[in-house]
Amino acid sequence: MKNRVLSPREQTHLARYSKTPVRVSPSDTRPVEYISGVAEFCNLALQVTADVLIPRVETEELVDLALVEINKKLSATTDLVSIAEIGTGSGSIAISVLQKLINEIDRIKFLATDISPQALAIAKRNAYQVLGLLPQLSFLQSDLLNQVKPALLFDIVIANLPYIPSGKLPNLDPSVRDHEPHLALDGGDDGLKLISQLLIQATDHLQPDRVILLEVDETHTKKTMGKYLDNWNLEFFDDQFDRNRFVKATLK
Repeated sequence: MKNRVLSPREQTHLARYSKTPVRVSPSDTRPVEYISGVAEFCNLALQVTADVLIPRVETEELVDLALVEINKKLSATTDLVSIAEIGTGSGSIAISVLQKLINEIDRIKFLATDISPQALAIAKRNAYQVLGLLPQLSFLQSDLLNQVKPALLFDIVIANLPYIPSGKLPNLDPSVRDHEPHLALDGGDDGLKLISQLLIQATDHLQPDRVILLEVDETHTKKTMGKYLDNWNLEFFDDQFDRNRFVKATLK
């Protein structure tokens, strides 16, 4: 039987993370990360299943942006710095941030949320694998901030929510379109459905001058996001591929 033609990256990945040699049939279009059950992110090997989005290399830059903001806050205060990640998926962002800030861990309180209990189970396993039992990190099943206690305020919120406009989904690569969870991809008609809801909800969970860091679609520019400017100052950042990809939203 013929095997699927794998790229050098795919071959290396399966050789590294599969316990036995893997034969992939031509009809099997799954990403190799779902075949091996492992995805690489920020030099970590994290568990993934089809219940979670495979973390992308671009998203490592969202981690970098978060570290800049968190370190600014740590330098400016002796209080605990309260951070939330909304839509944590595999936990890749939260875990990577905390792993890089491990020497400051006693000064941080981190909440990671997701609407999917299956995703939260994977995130918890990954967190234990990388960080061990860490009392500074907690998980909550929540639809955005709906289940977060009203009195809970954050200094920094990080979110890589579904942001692909619905009309783009049929044109995605089959490895993404046919295998990754649409719950983690579909951002509604303009890709801003959940981002809009989060920006509205977050005004009750952030003090002035606090920030939300977002990963967005390349079509999400100052023009398309102009309706948020009444409450937020928006800064836009390109990813390593020179595509508009990240937004820093500072509450006015």
